[in-house]
Amino acid sequence: EKHYKAQITAEEERREAVKAEAARIEAERLAGLRAKVDGIMTAWLDRCNVEGMTAERVAAGIDGLSLLQMPTDQGLDDVADHWASAKLLTLGKMENIRLGLARKELEAREAASKAEANRITSITRRIAEIHAAATGHDKATAWELFEAVVAVEALDVSEGQYQEFAPAAQAAQASTLAALRAKHTAAVAREDDRAKAADAERRRAEAERLERMAEQNLKRL
Repeated sequence: EKHYKAQITAEEERREAVKAEAARIEAERLAGLRAKVDGIMTAWLDRCNVEGMTAERVAAGIDGLSLLQMPTDQGLDDVADHWASAKLLTLGKMENIRLGLARKELEAREAASKAEANRITSITRRIAEIHAAATGHDKATAWELFEAVVAVEALDVSEGQYQEFAPAAQAAQASTLAALRAKHTAAVAREDDRAKAADAERRRAEAERLERMAEQNLKRL
């Protein structure tokens, strides 16, 4: 009886060992299939992280993965549940990547728009300053107006400085120079007239002084 019991126990142990080995092999097989699924999903994620990726391209990838069916020729049917969960998880990660890229792209567009607005504001302000250089010279001397003309002439109104607004800057420079030169000419004439009037007044005063001296000399005689 002991002999038969030993044989039965040995057989049961052998069968358990065979079953355990089969379970181990099956577990390894399923692990390999799950790893294959994970590799497929990782490949989709890796595509989303390449340099120059855009939110639009990631969105297209999300659509593509959403439509992707599990391969039927690689034995993956046994891990269909893992395929479904891994696919869902990957789609979620891709959506997060898309949202992040969309946010960065929006920030970049807003920054570019702000920079462009600042550029235009800066240029138009400089053009306005050129126009303003023609005003506020009502009491300026001819020399001060000459200096203003020289300063405006020295302004660089090339495309390198004003880009597409260069024609407007050049027109502003031309009109301001015309106004300043006209004011300069008027100031020169005005100062000449004052100088002539002052010289005439000086001569008149000198003549009167000499006349008075002559009268006083005659009285002494």
